[in-house]
Amino acid sequence: MRYVNYGIFEDYENLILLEAIMAEQKISSLSFKEQKALKPKIENSISECLDGDMERAALNFIDYVKSIKMSPRWTNRNAWVMNYKGKGVCKIYVYDNGWFIRPSFNYDYEDELMTFLTINRQEETIWDNIYHCRACGKSPATCMQKSKIVLGKEFKGVCSCVLLQFHNPNPDAIECVKKLIDYRRMTIANPV
Repeated sequence: MRYVNYGIFEDYENLILLEAIMAEQKISSLSFKEQKALKPKIENSISECLDGDMERAALNFIDYVKSIKMSPRWTNRNAWVMNYKGKGVCKIYVYDNGWFIRPSFNYDYEDELMTFLTINRQEETIWDNIYHCRACGKSPATCMQKSKIVLGKEFKGVCSCVLLQFHNPNPDAIECVKKLIDYRRMTIANPV
């Protein structure tokens, strides 16, 4: 069966049709509207798109997130958000043969966060996961020419919307993300 865009799936019959489409397609290849109707579980997408150590690492990370009482909630095509007390803590994106974690944090706490990361000896991991501007146009002025000092090291072209993105994170990167999540949860629970 060749894929056809069936639009928004508002009733049970259309959901059955969507399941039939999915039998021949990966969740990650479904359109935004199809994923919105289905709201796929992140574990299903991980198992479908990743394998081996990468799959185990992603599933273990999801187990960690659930163990601290946060549930991945589908938010966009191939993306899930984790909230704490209604505020964003991180997003996870899953695609064919890869995944990434994009931690959220309040820039009002940036100095304290950097001190926290230094105390926990996370400089190298942070530097390896700086997210560089892709000229998305979301920022009022392009950040391509701007530089930013992160933990004492200067980086050019750092995105002003997203500071960090952990692409196919190794065990050290996952531990660093866990520290970032713990810190973000602390700042949400104890605002300035």
